[in-house]
Amino acid sequence: MRRLFMSFLVVIMFCIFCFGDIHESVAEQVSGSWNFQGSAGFFKANSADVGTLNGSLSVGYFFTPRVEVGLRQGLNYEFVTGGANPWLATTVPYVNFHFLTGVFQPYIGAGVGVVWNNSNVTGTIAPSAGFKAFVADNVYVNVGYTYEWFFTKIDYNTVIDESSRGNHVIGVGVGILF
Repeated sequence: MRRLFMSFLVVIMFCIFCFGDIHESVAEQVSGSWNFQGSAGFFKANSADVGTLNGSLSVGYFFTPRVEVGLRQGLNYEFVTGGANPWLATTVPYVNFHFLTGVFQPYIGAGVGVVWNNSNVTGTIAPSAGFKAFVADNVYVNVGYTYEWFFTKIDYNTVIDESSRGNHVIGVGVGILF
């Protein structure tokens, strides 16, 4: 966990160094602003036979300066030495509520969508939380957490029963506001 936190910190510091002084930013979305964000990651343990590549792209629209509605497309791909290389994609429409506007914007959100690959399709519910830190007028670093849990039919008991078998998704990305 400490290494993960340090990695987040290094990415944020790199973006501040590359994109300018965070205190001079005048980031401010208005009603009608659009937002595009991308993130990617790769993991392979030393001497392991499995590695993972993941990434996501999202586009959002601000109905008000604090309410963002968007669509996120994610992909997870495993590299397995000597075996099949499974993949999993997620397509999730979402709504985020930003508590603050300006340079630092914590948010909470939720999405409902589908998880799919070449053989299965299932539904997902995805509550999330995170923050955007603007490093230039229209450029930000996003750090977010999402818990995805899956369901095969919309039934209150089924969804609740599956809530303990989900995925923890932590992401760091860079976005542009326009």
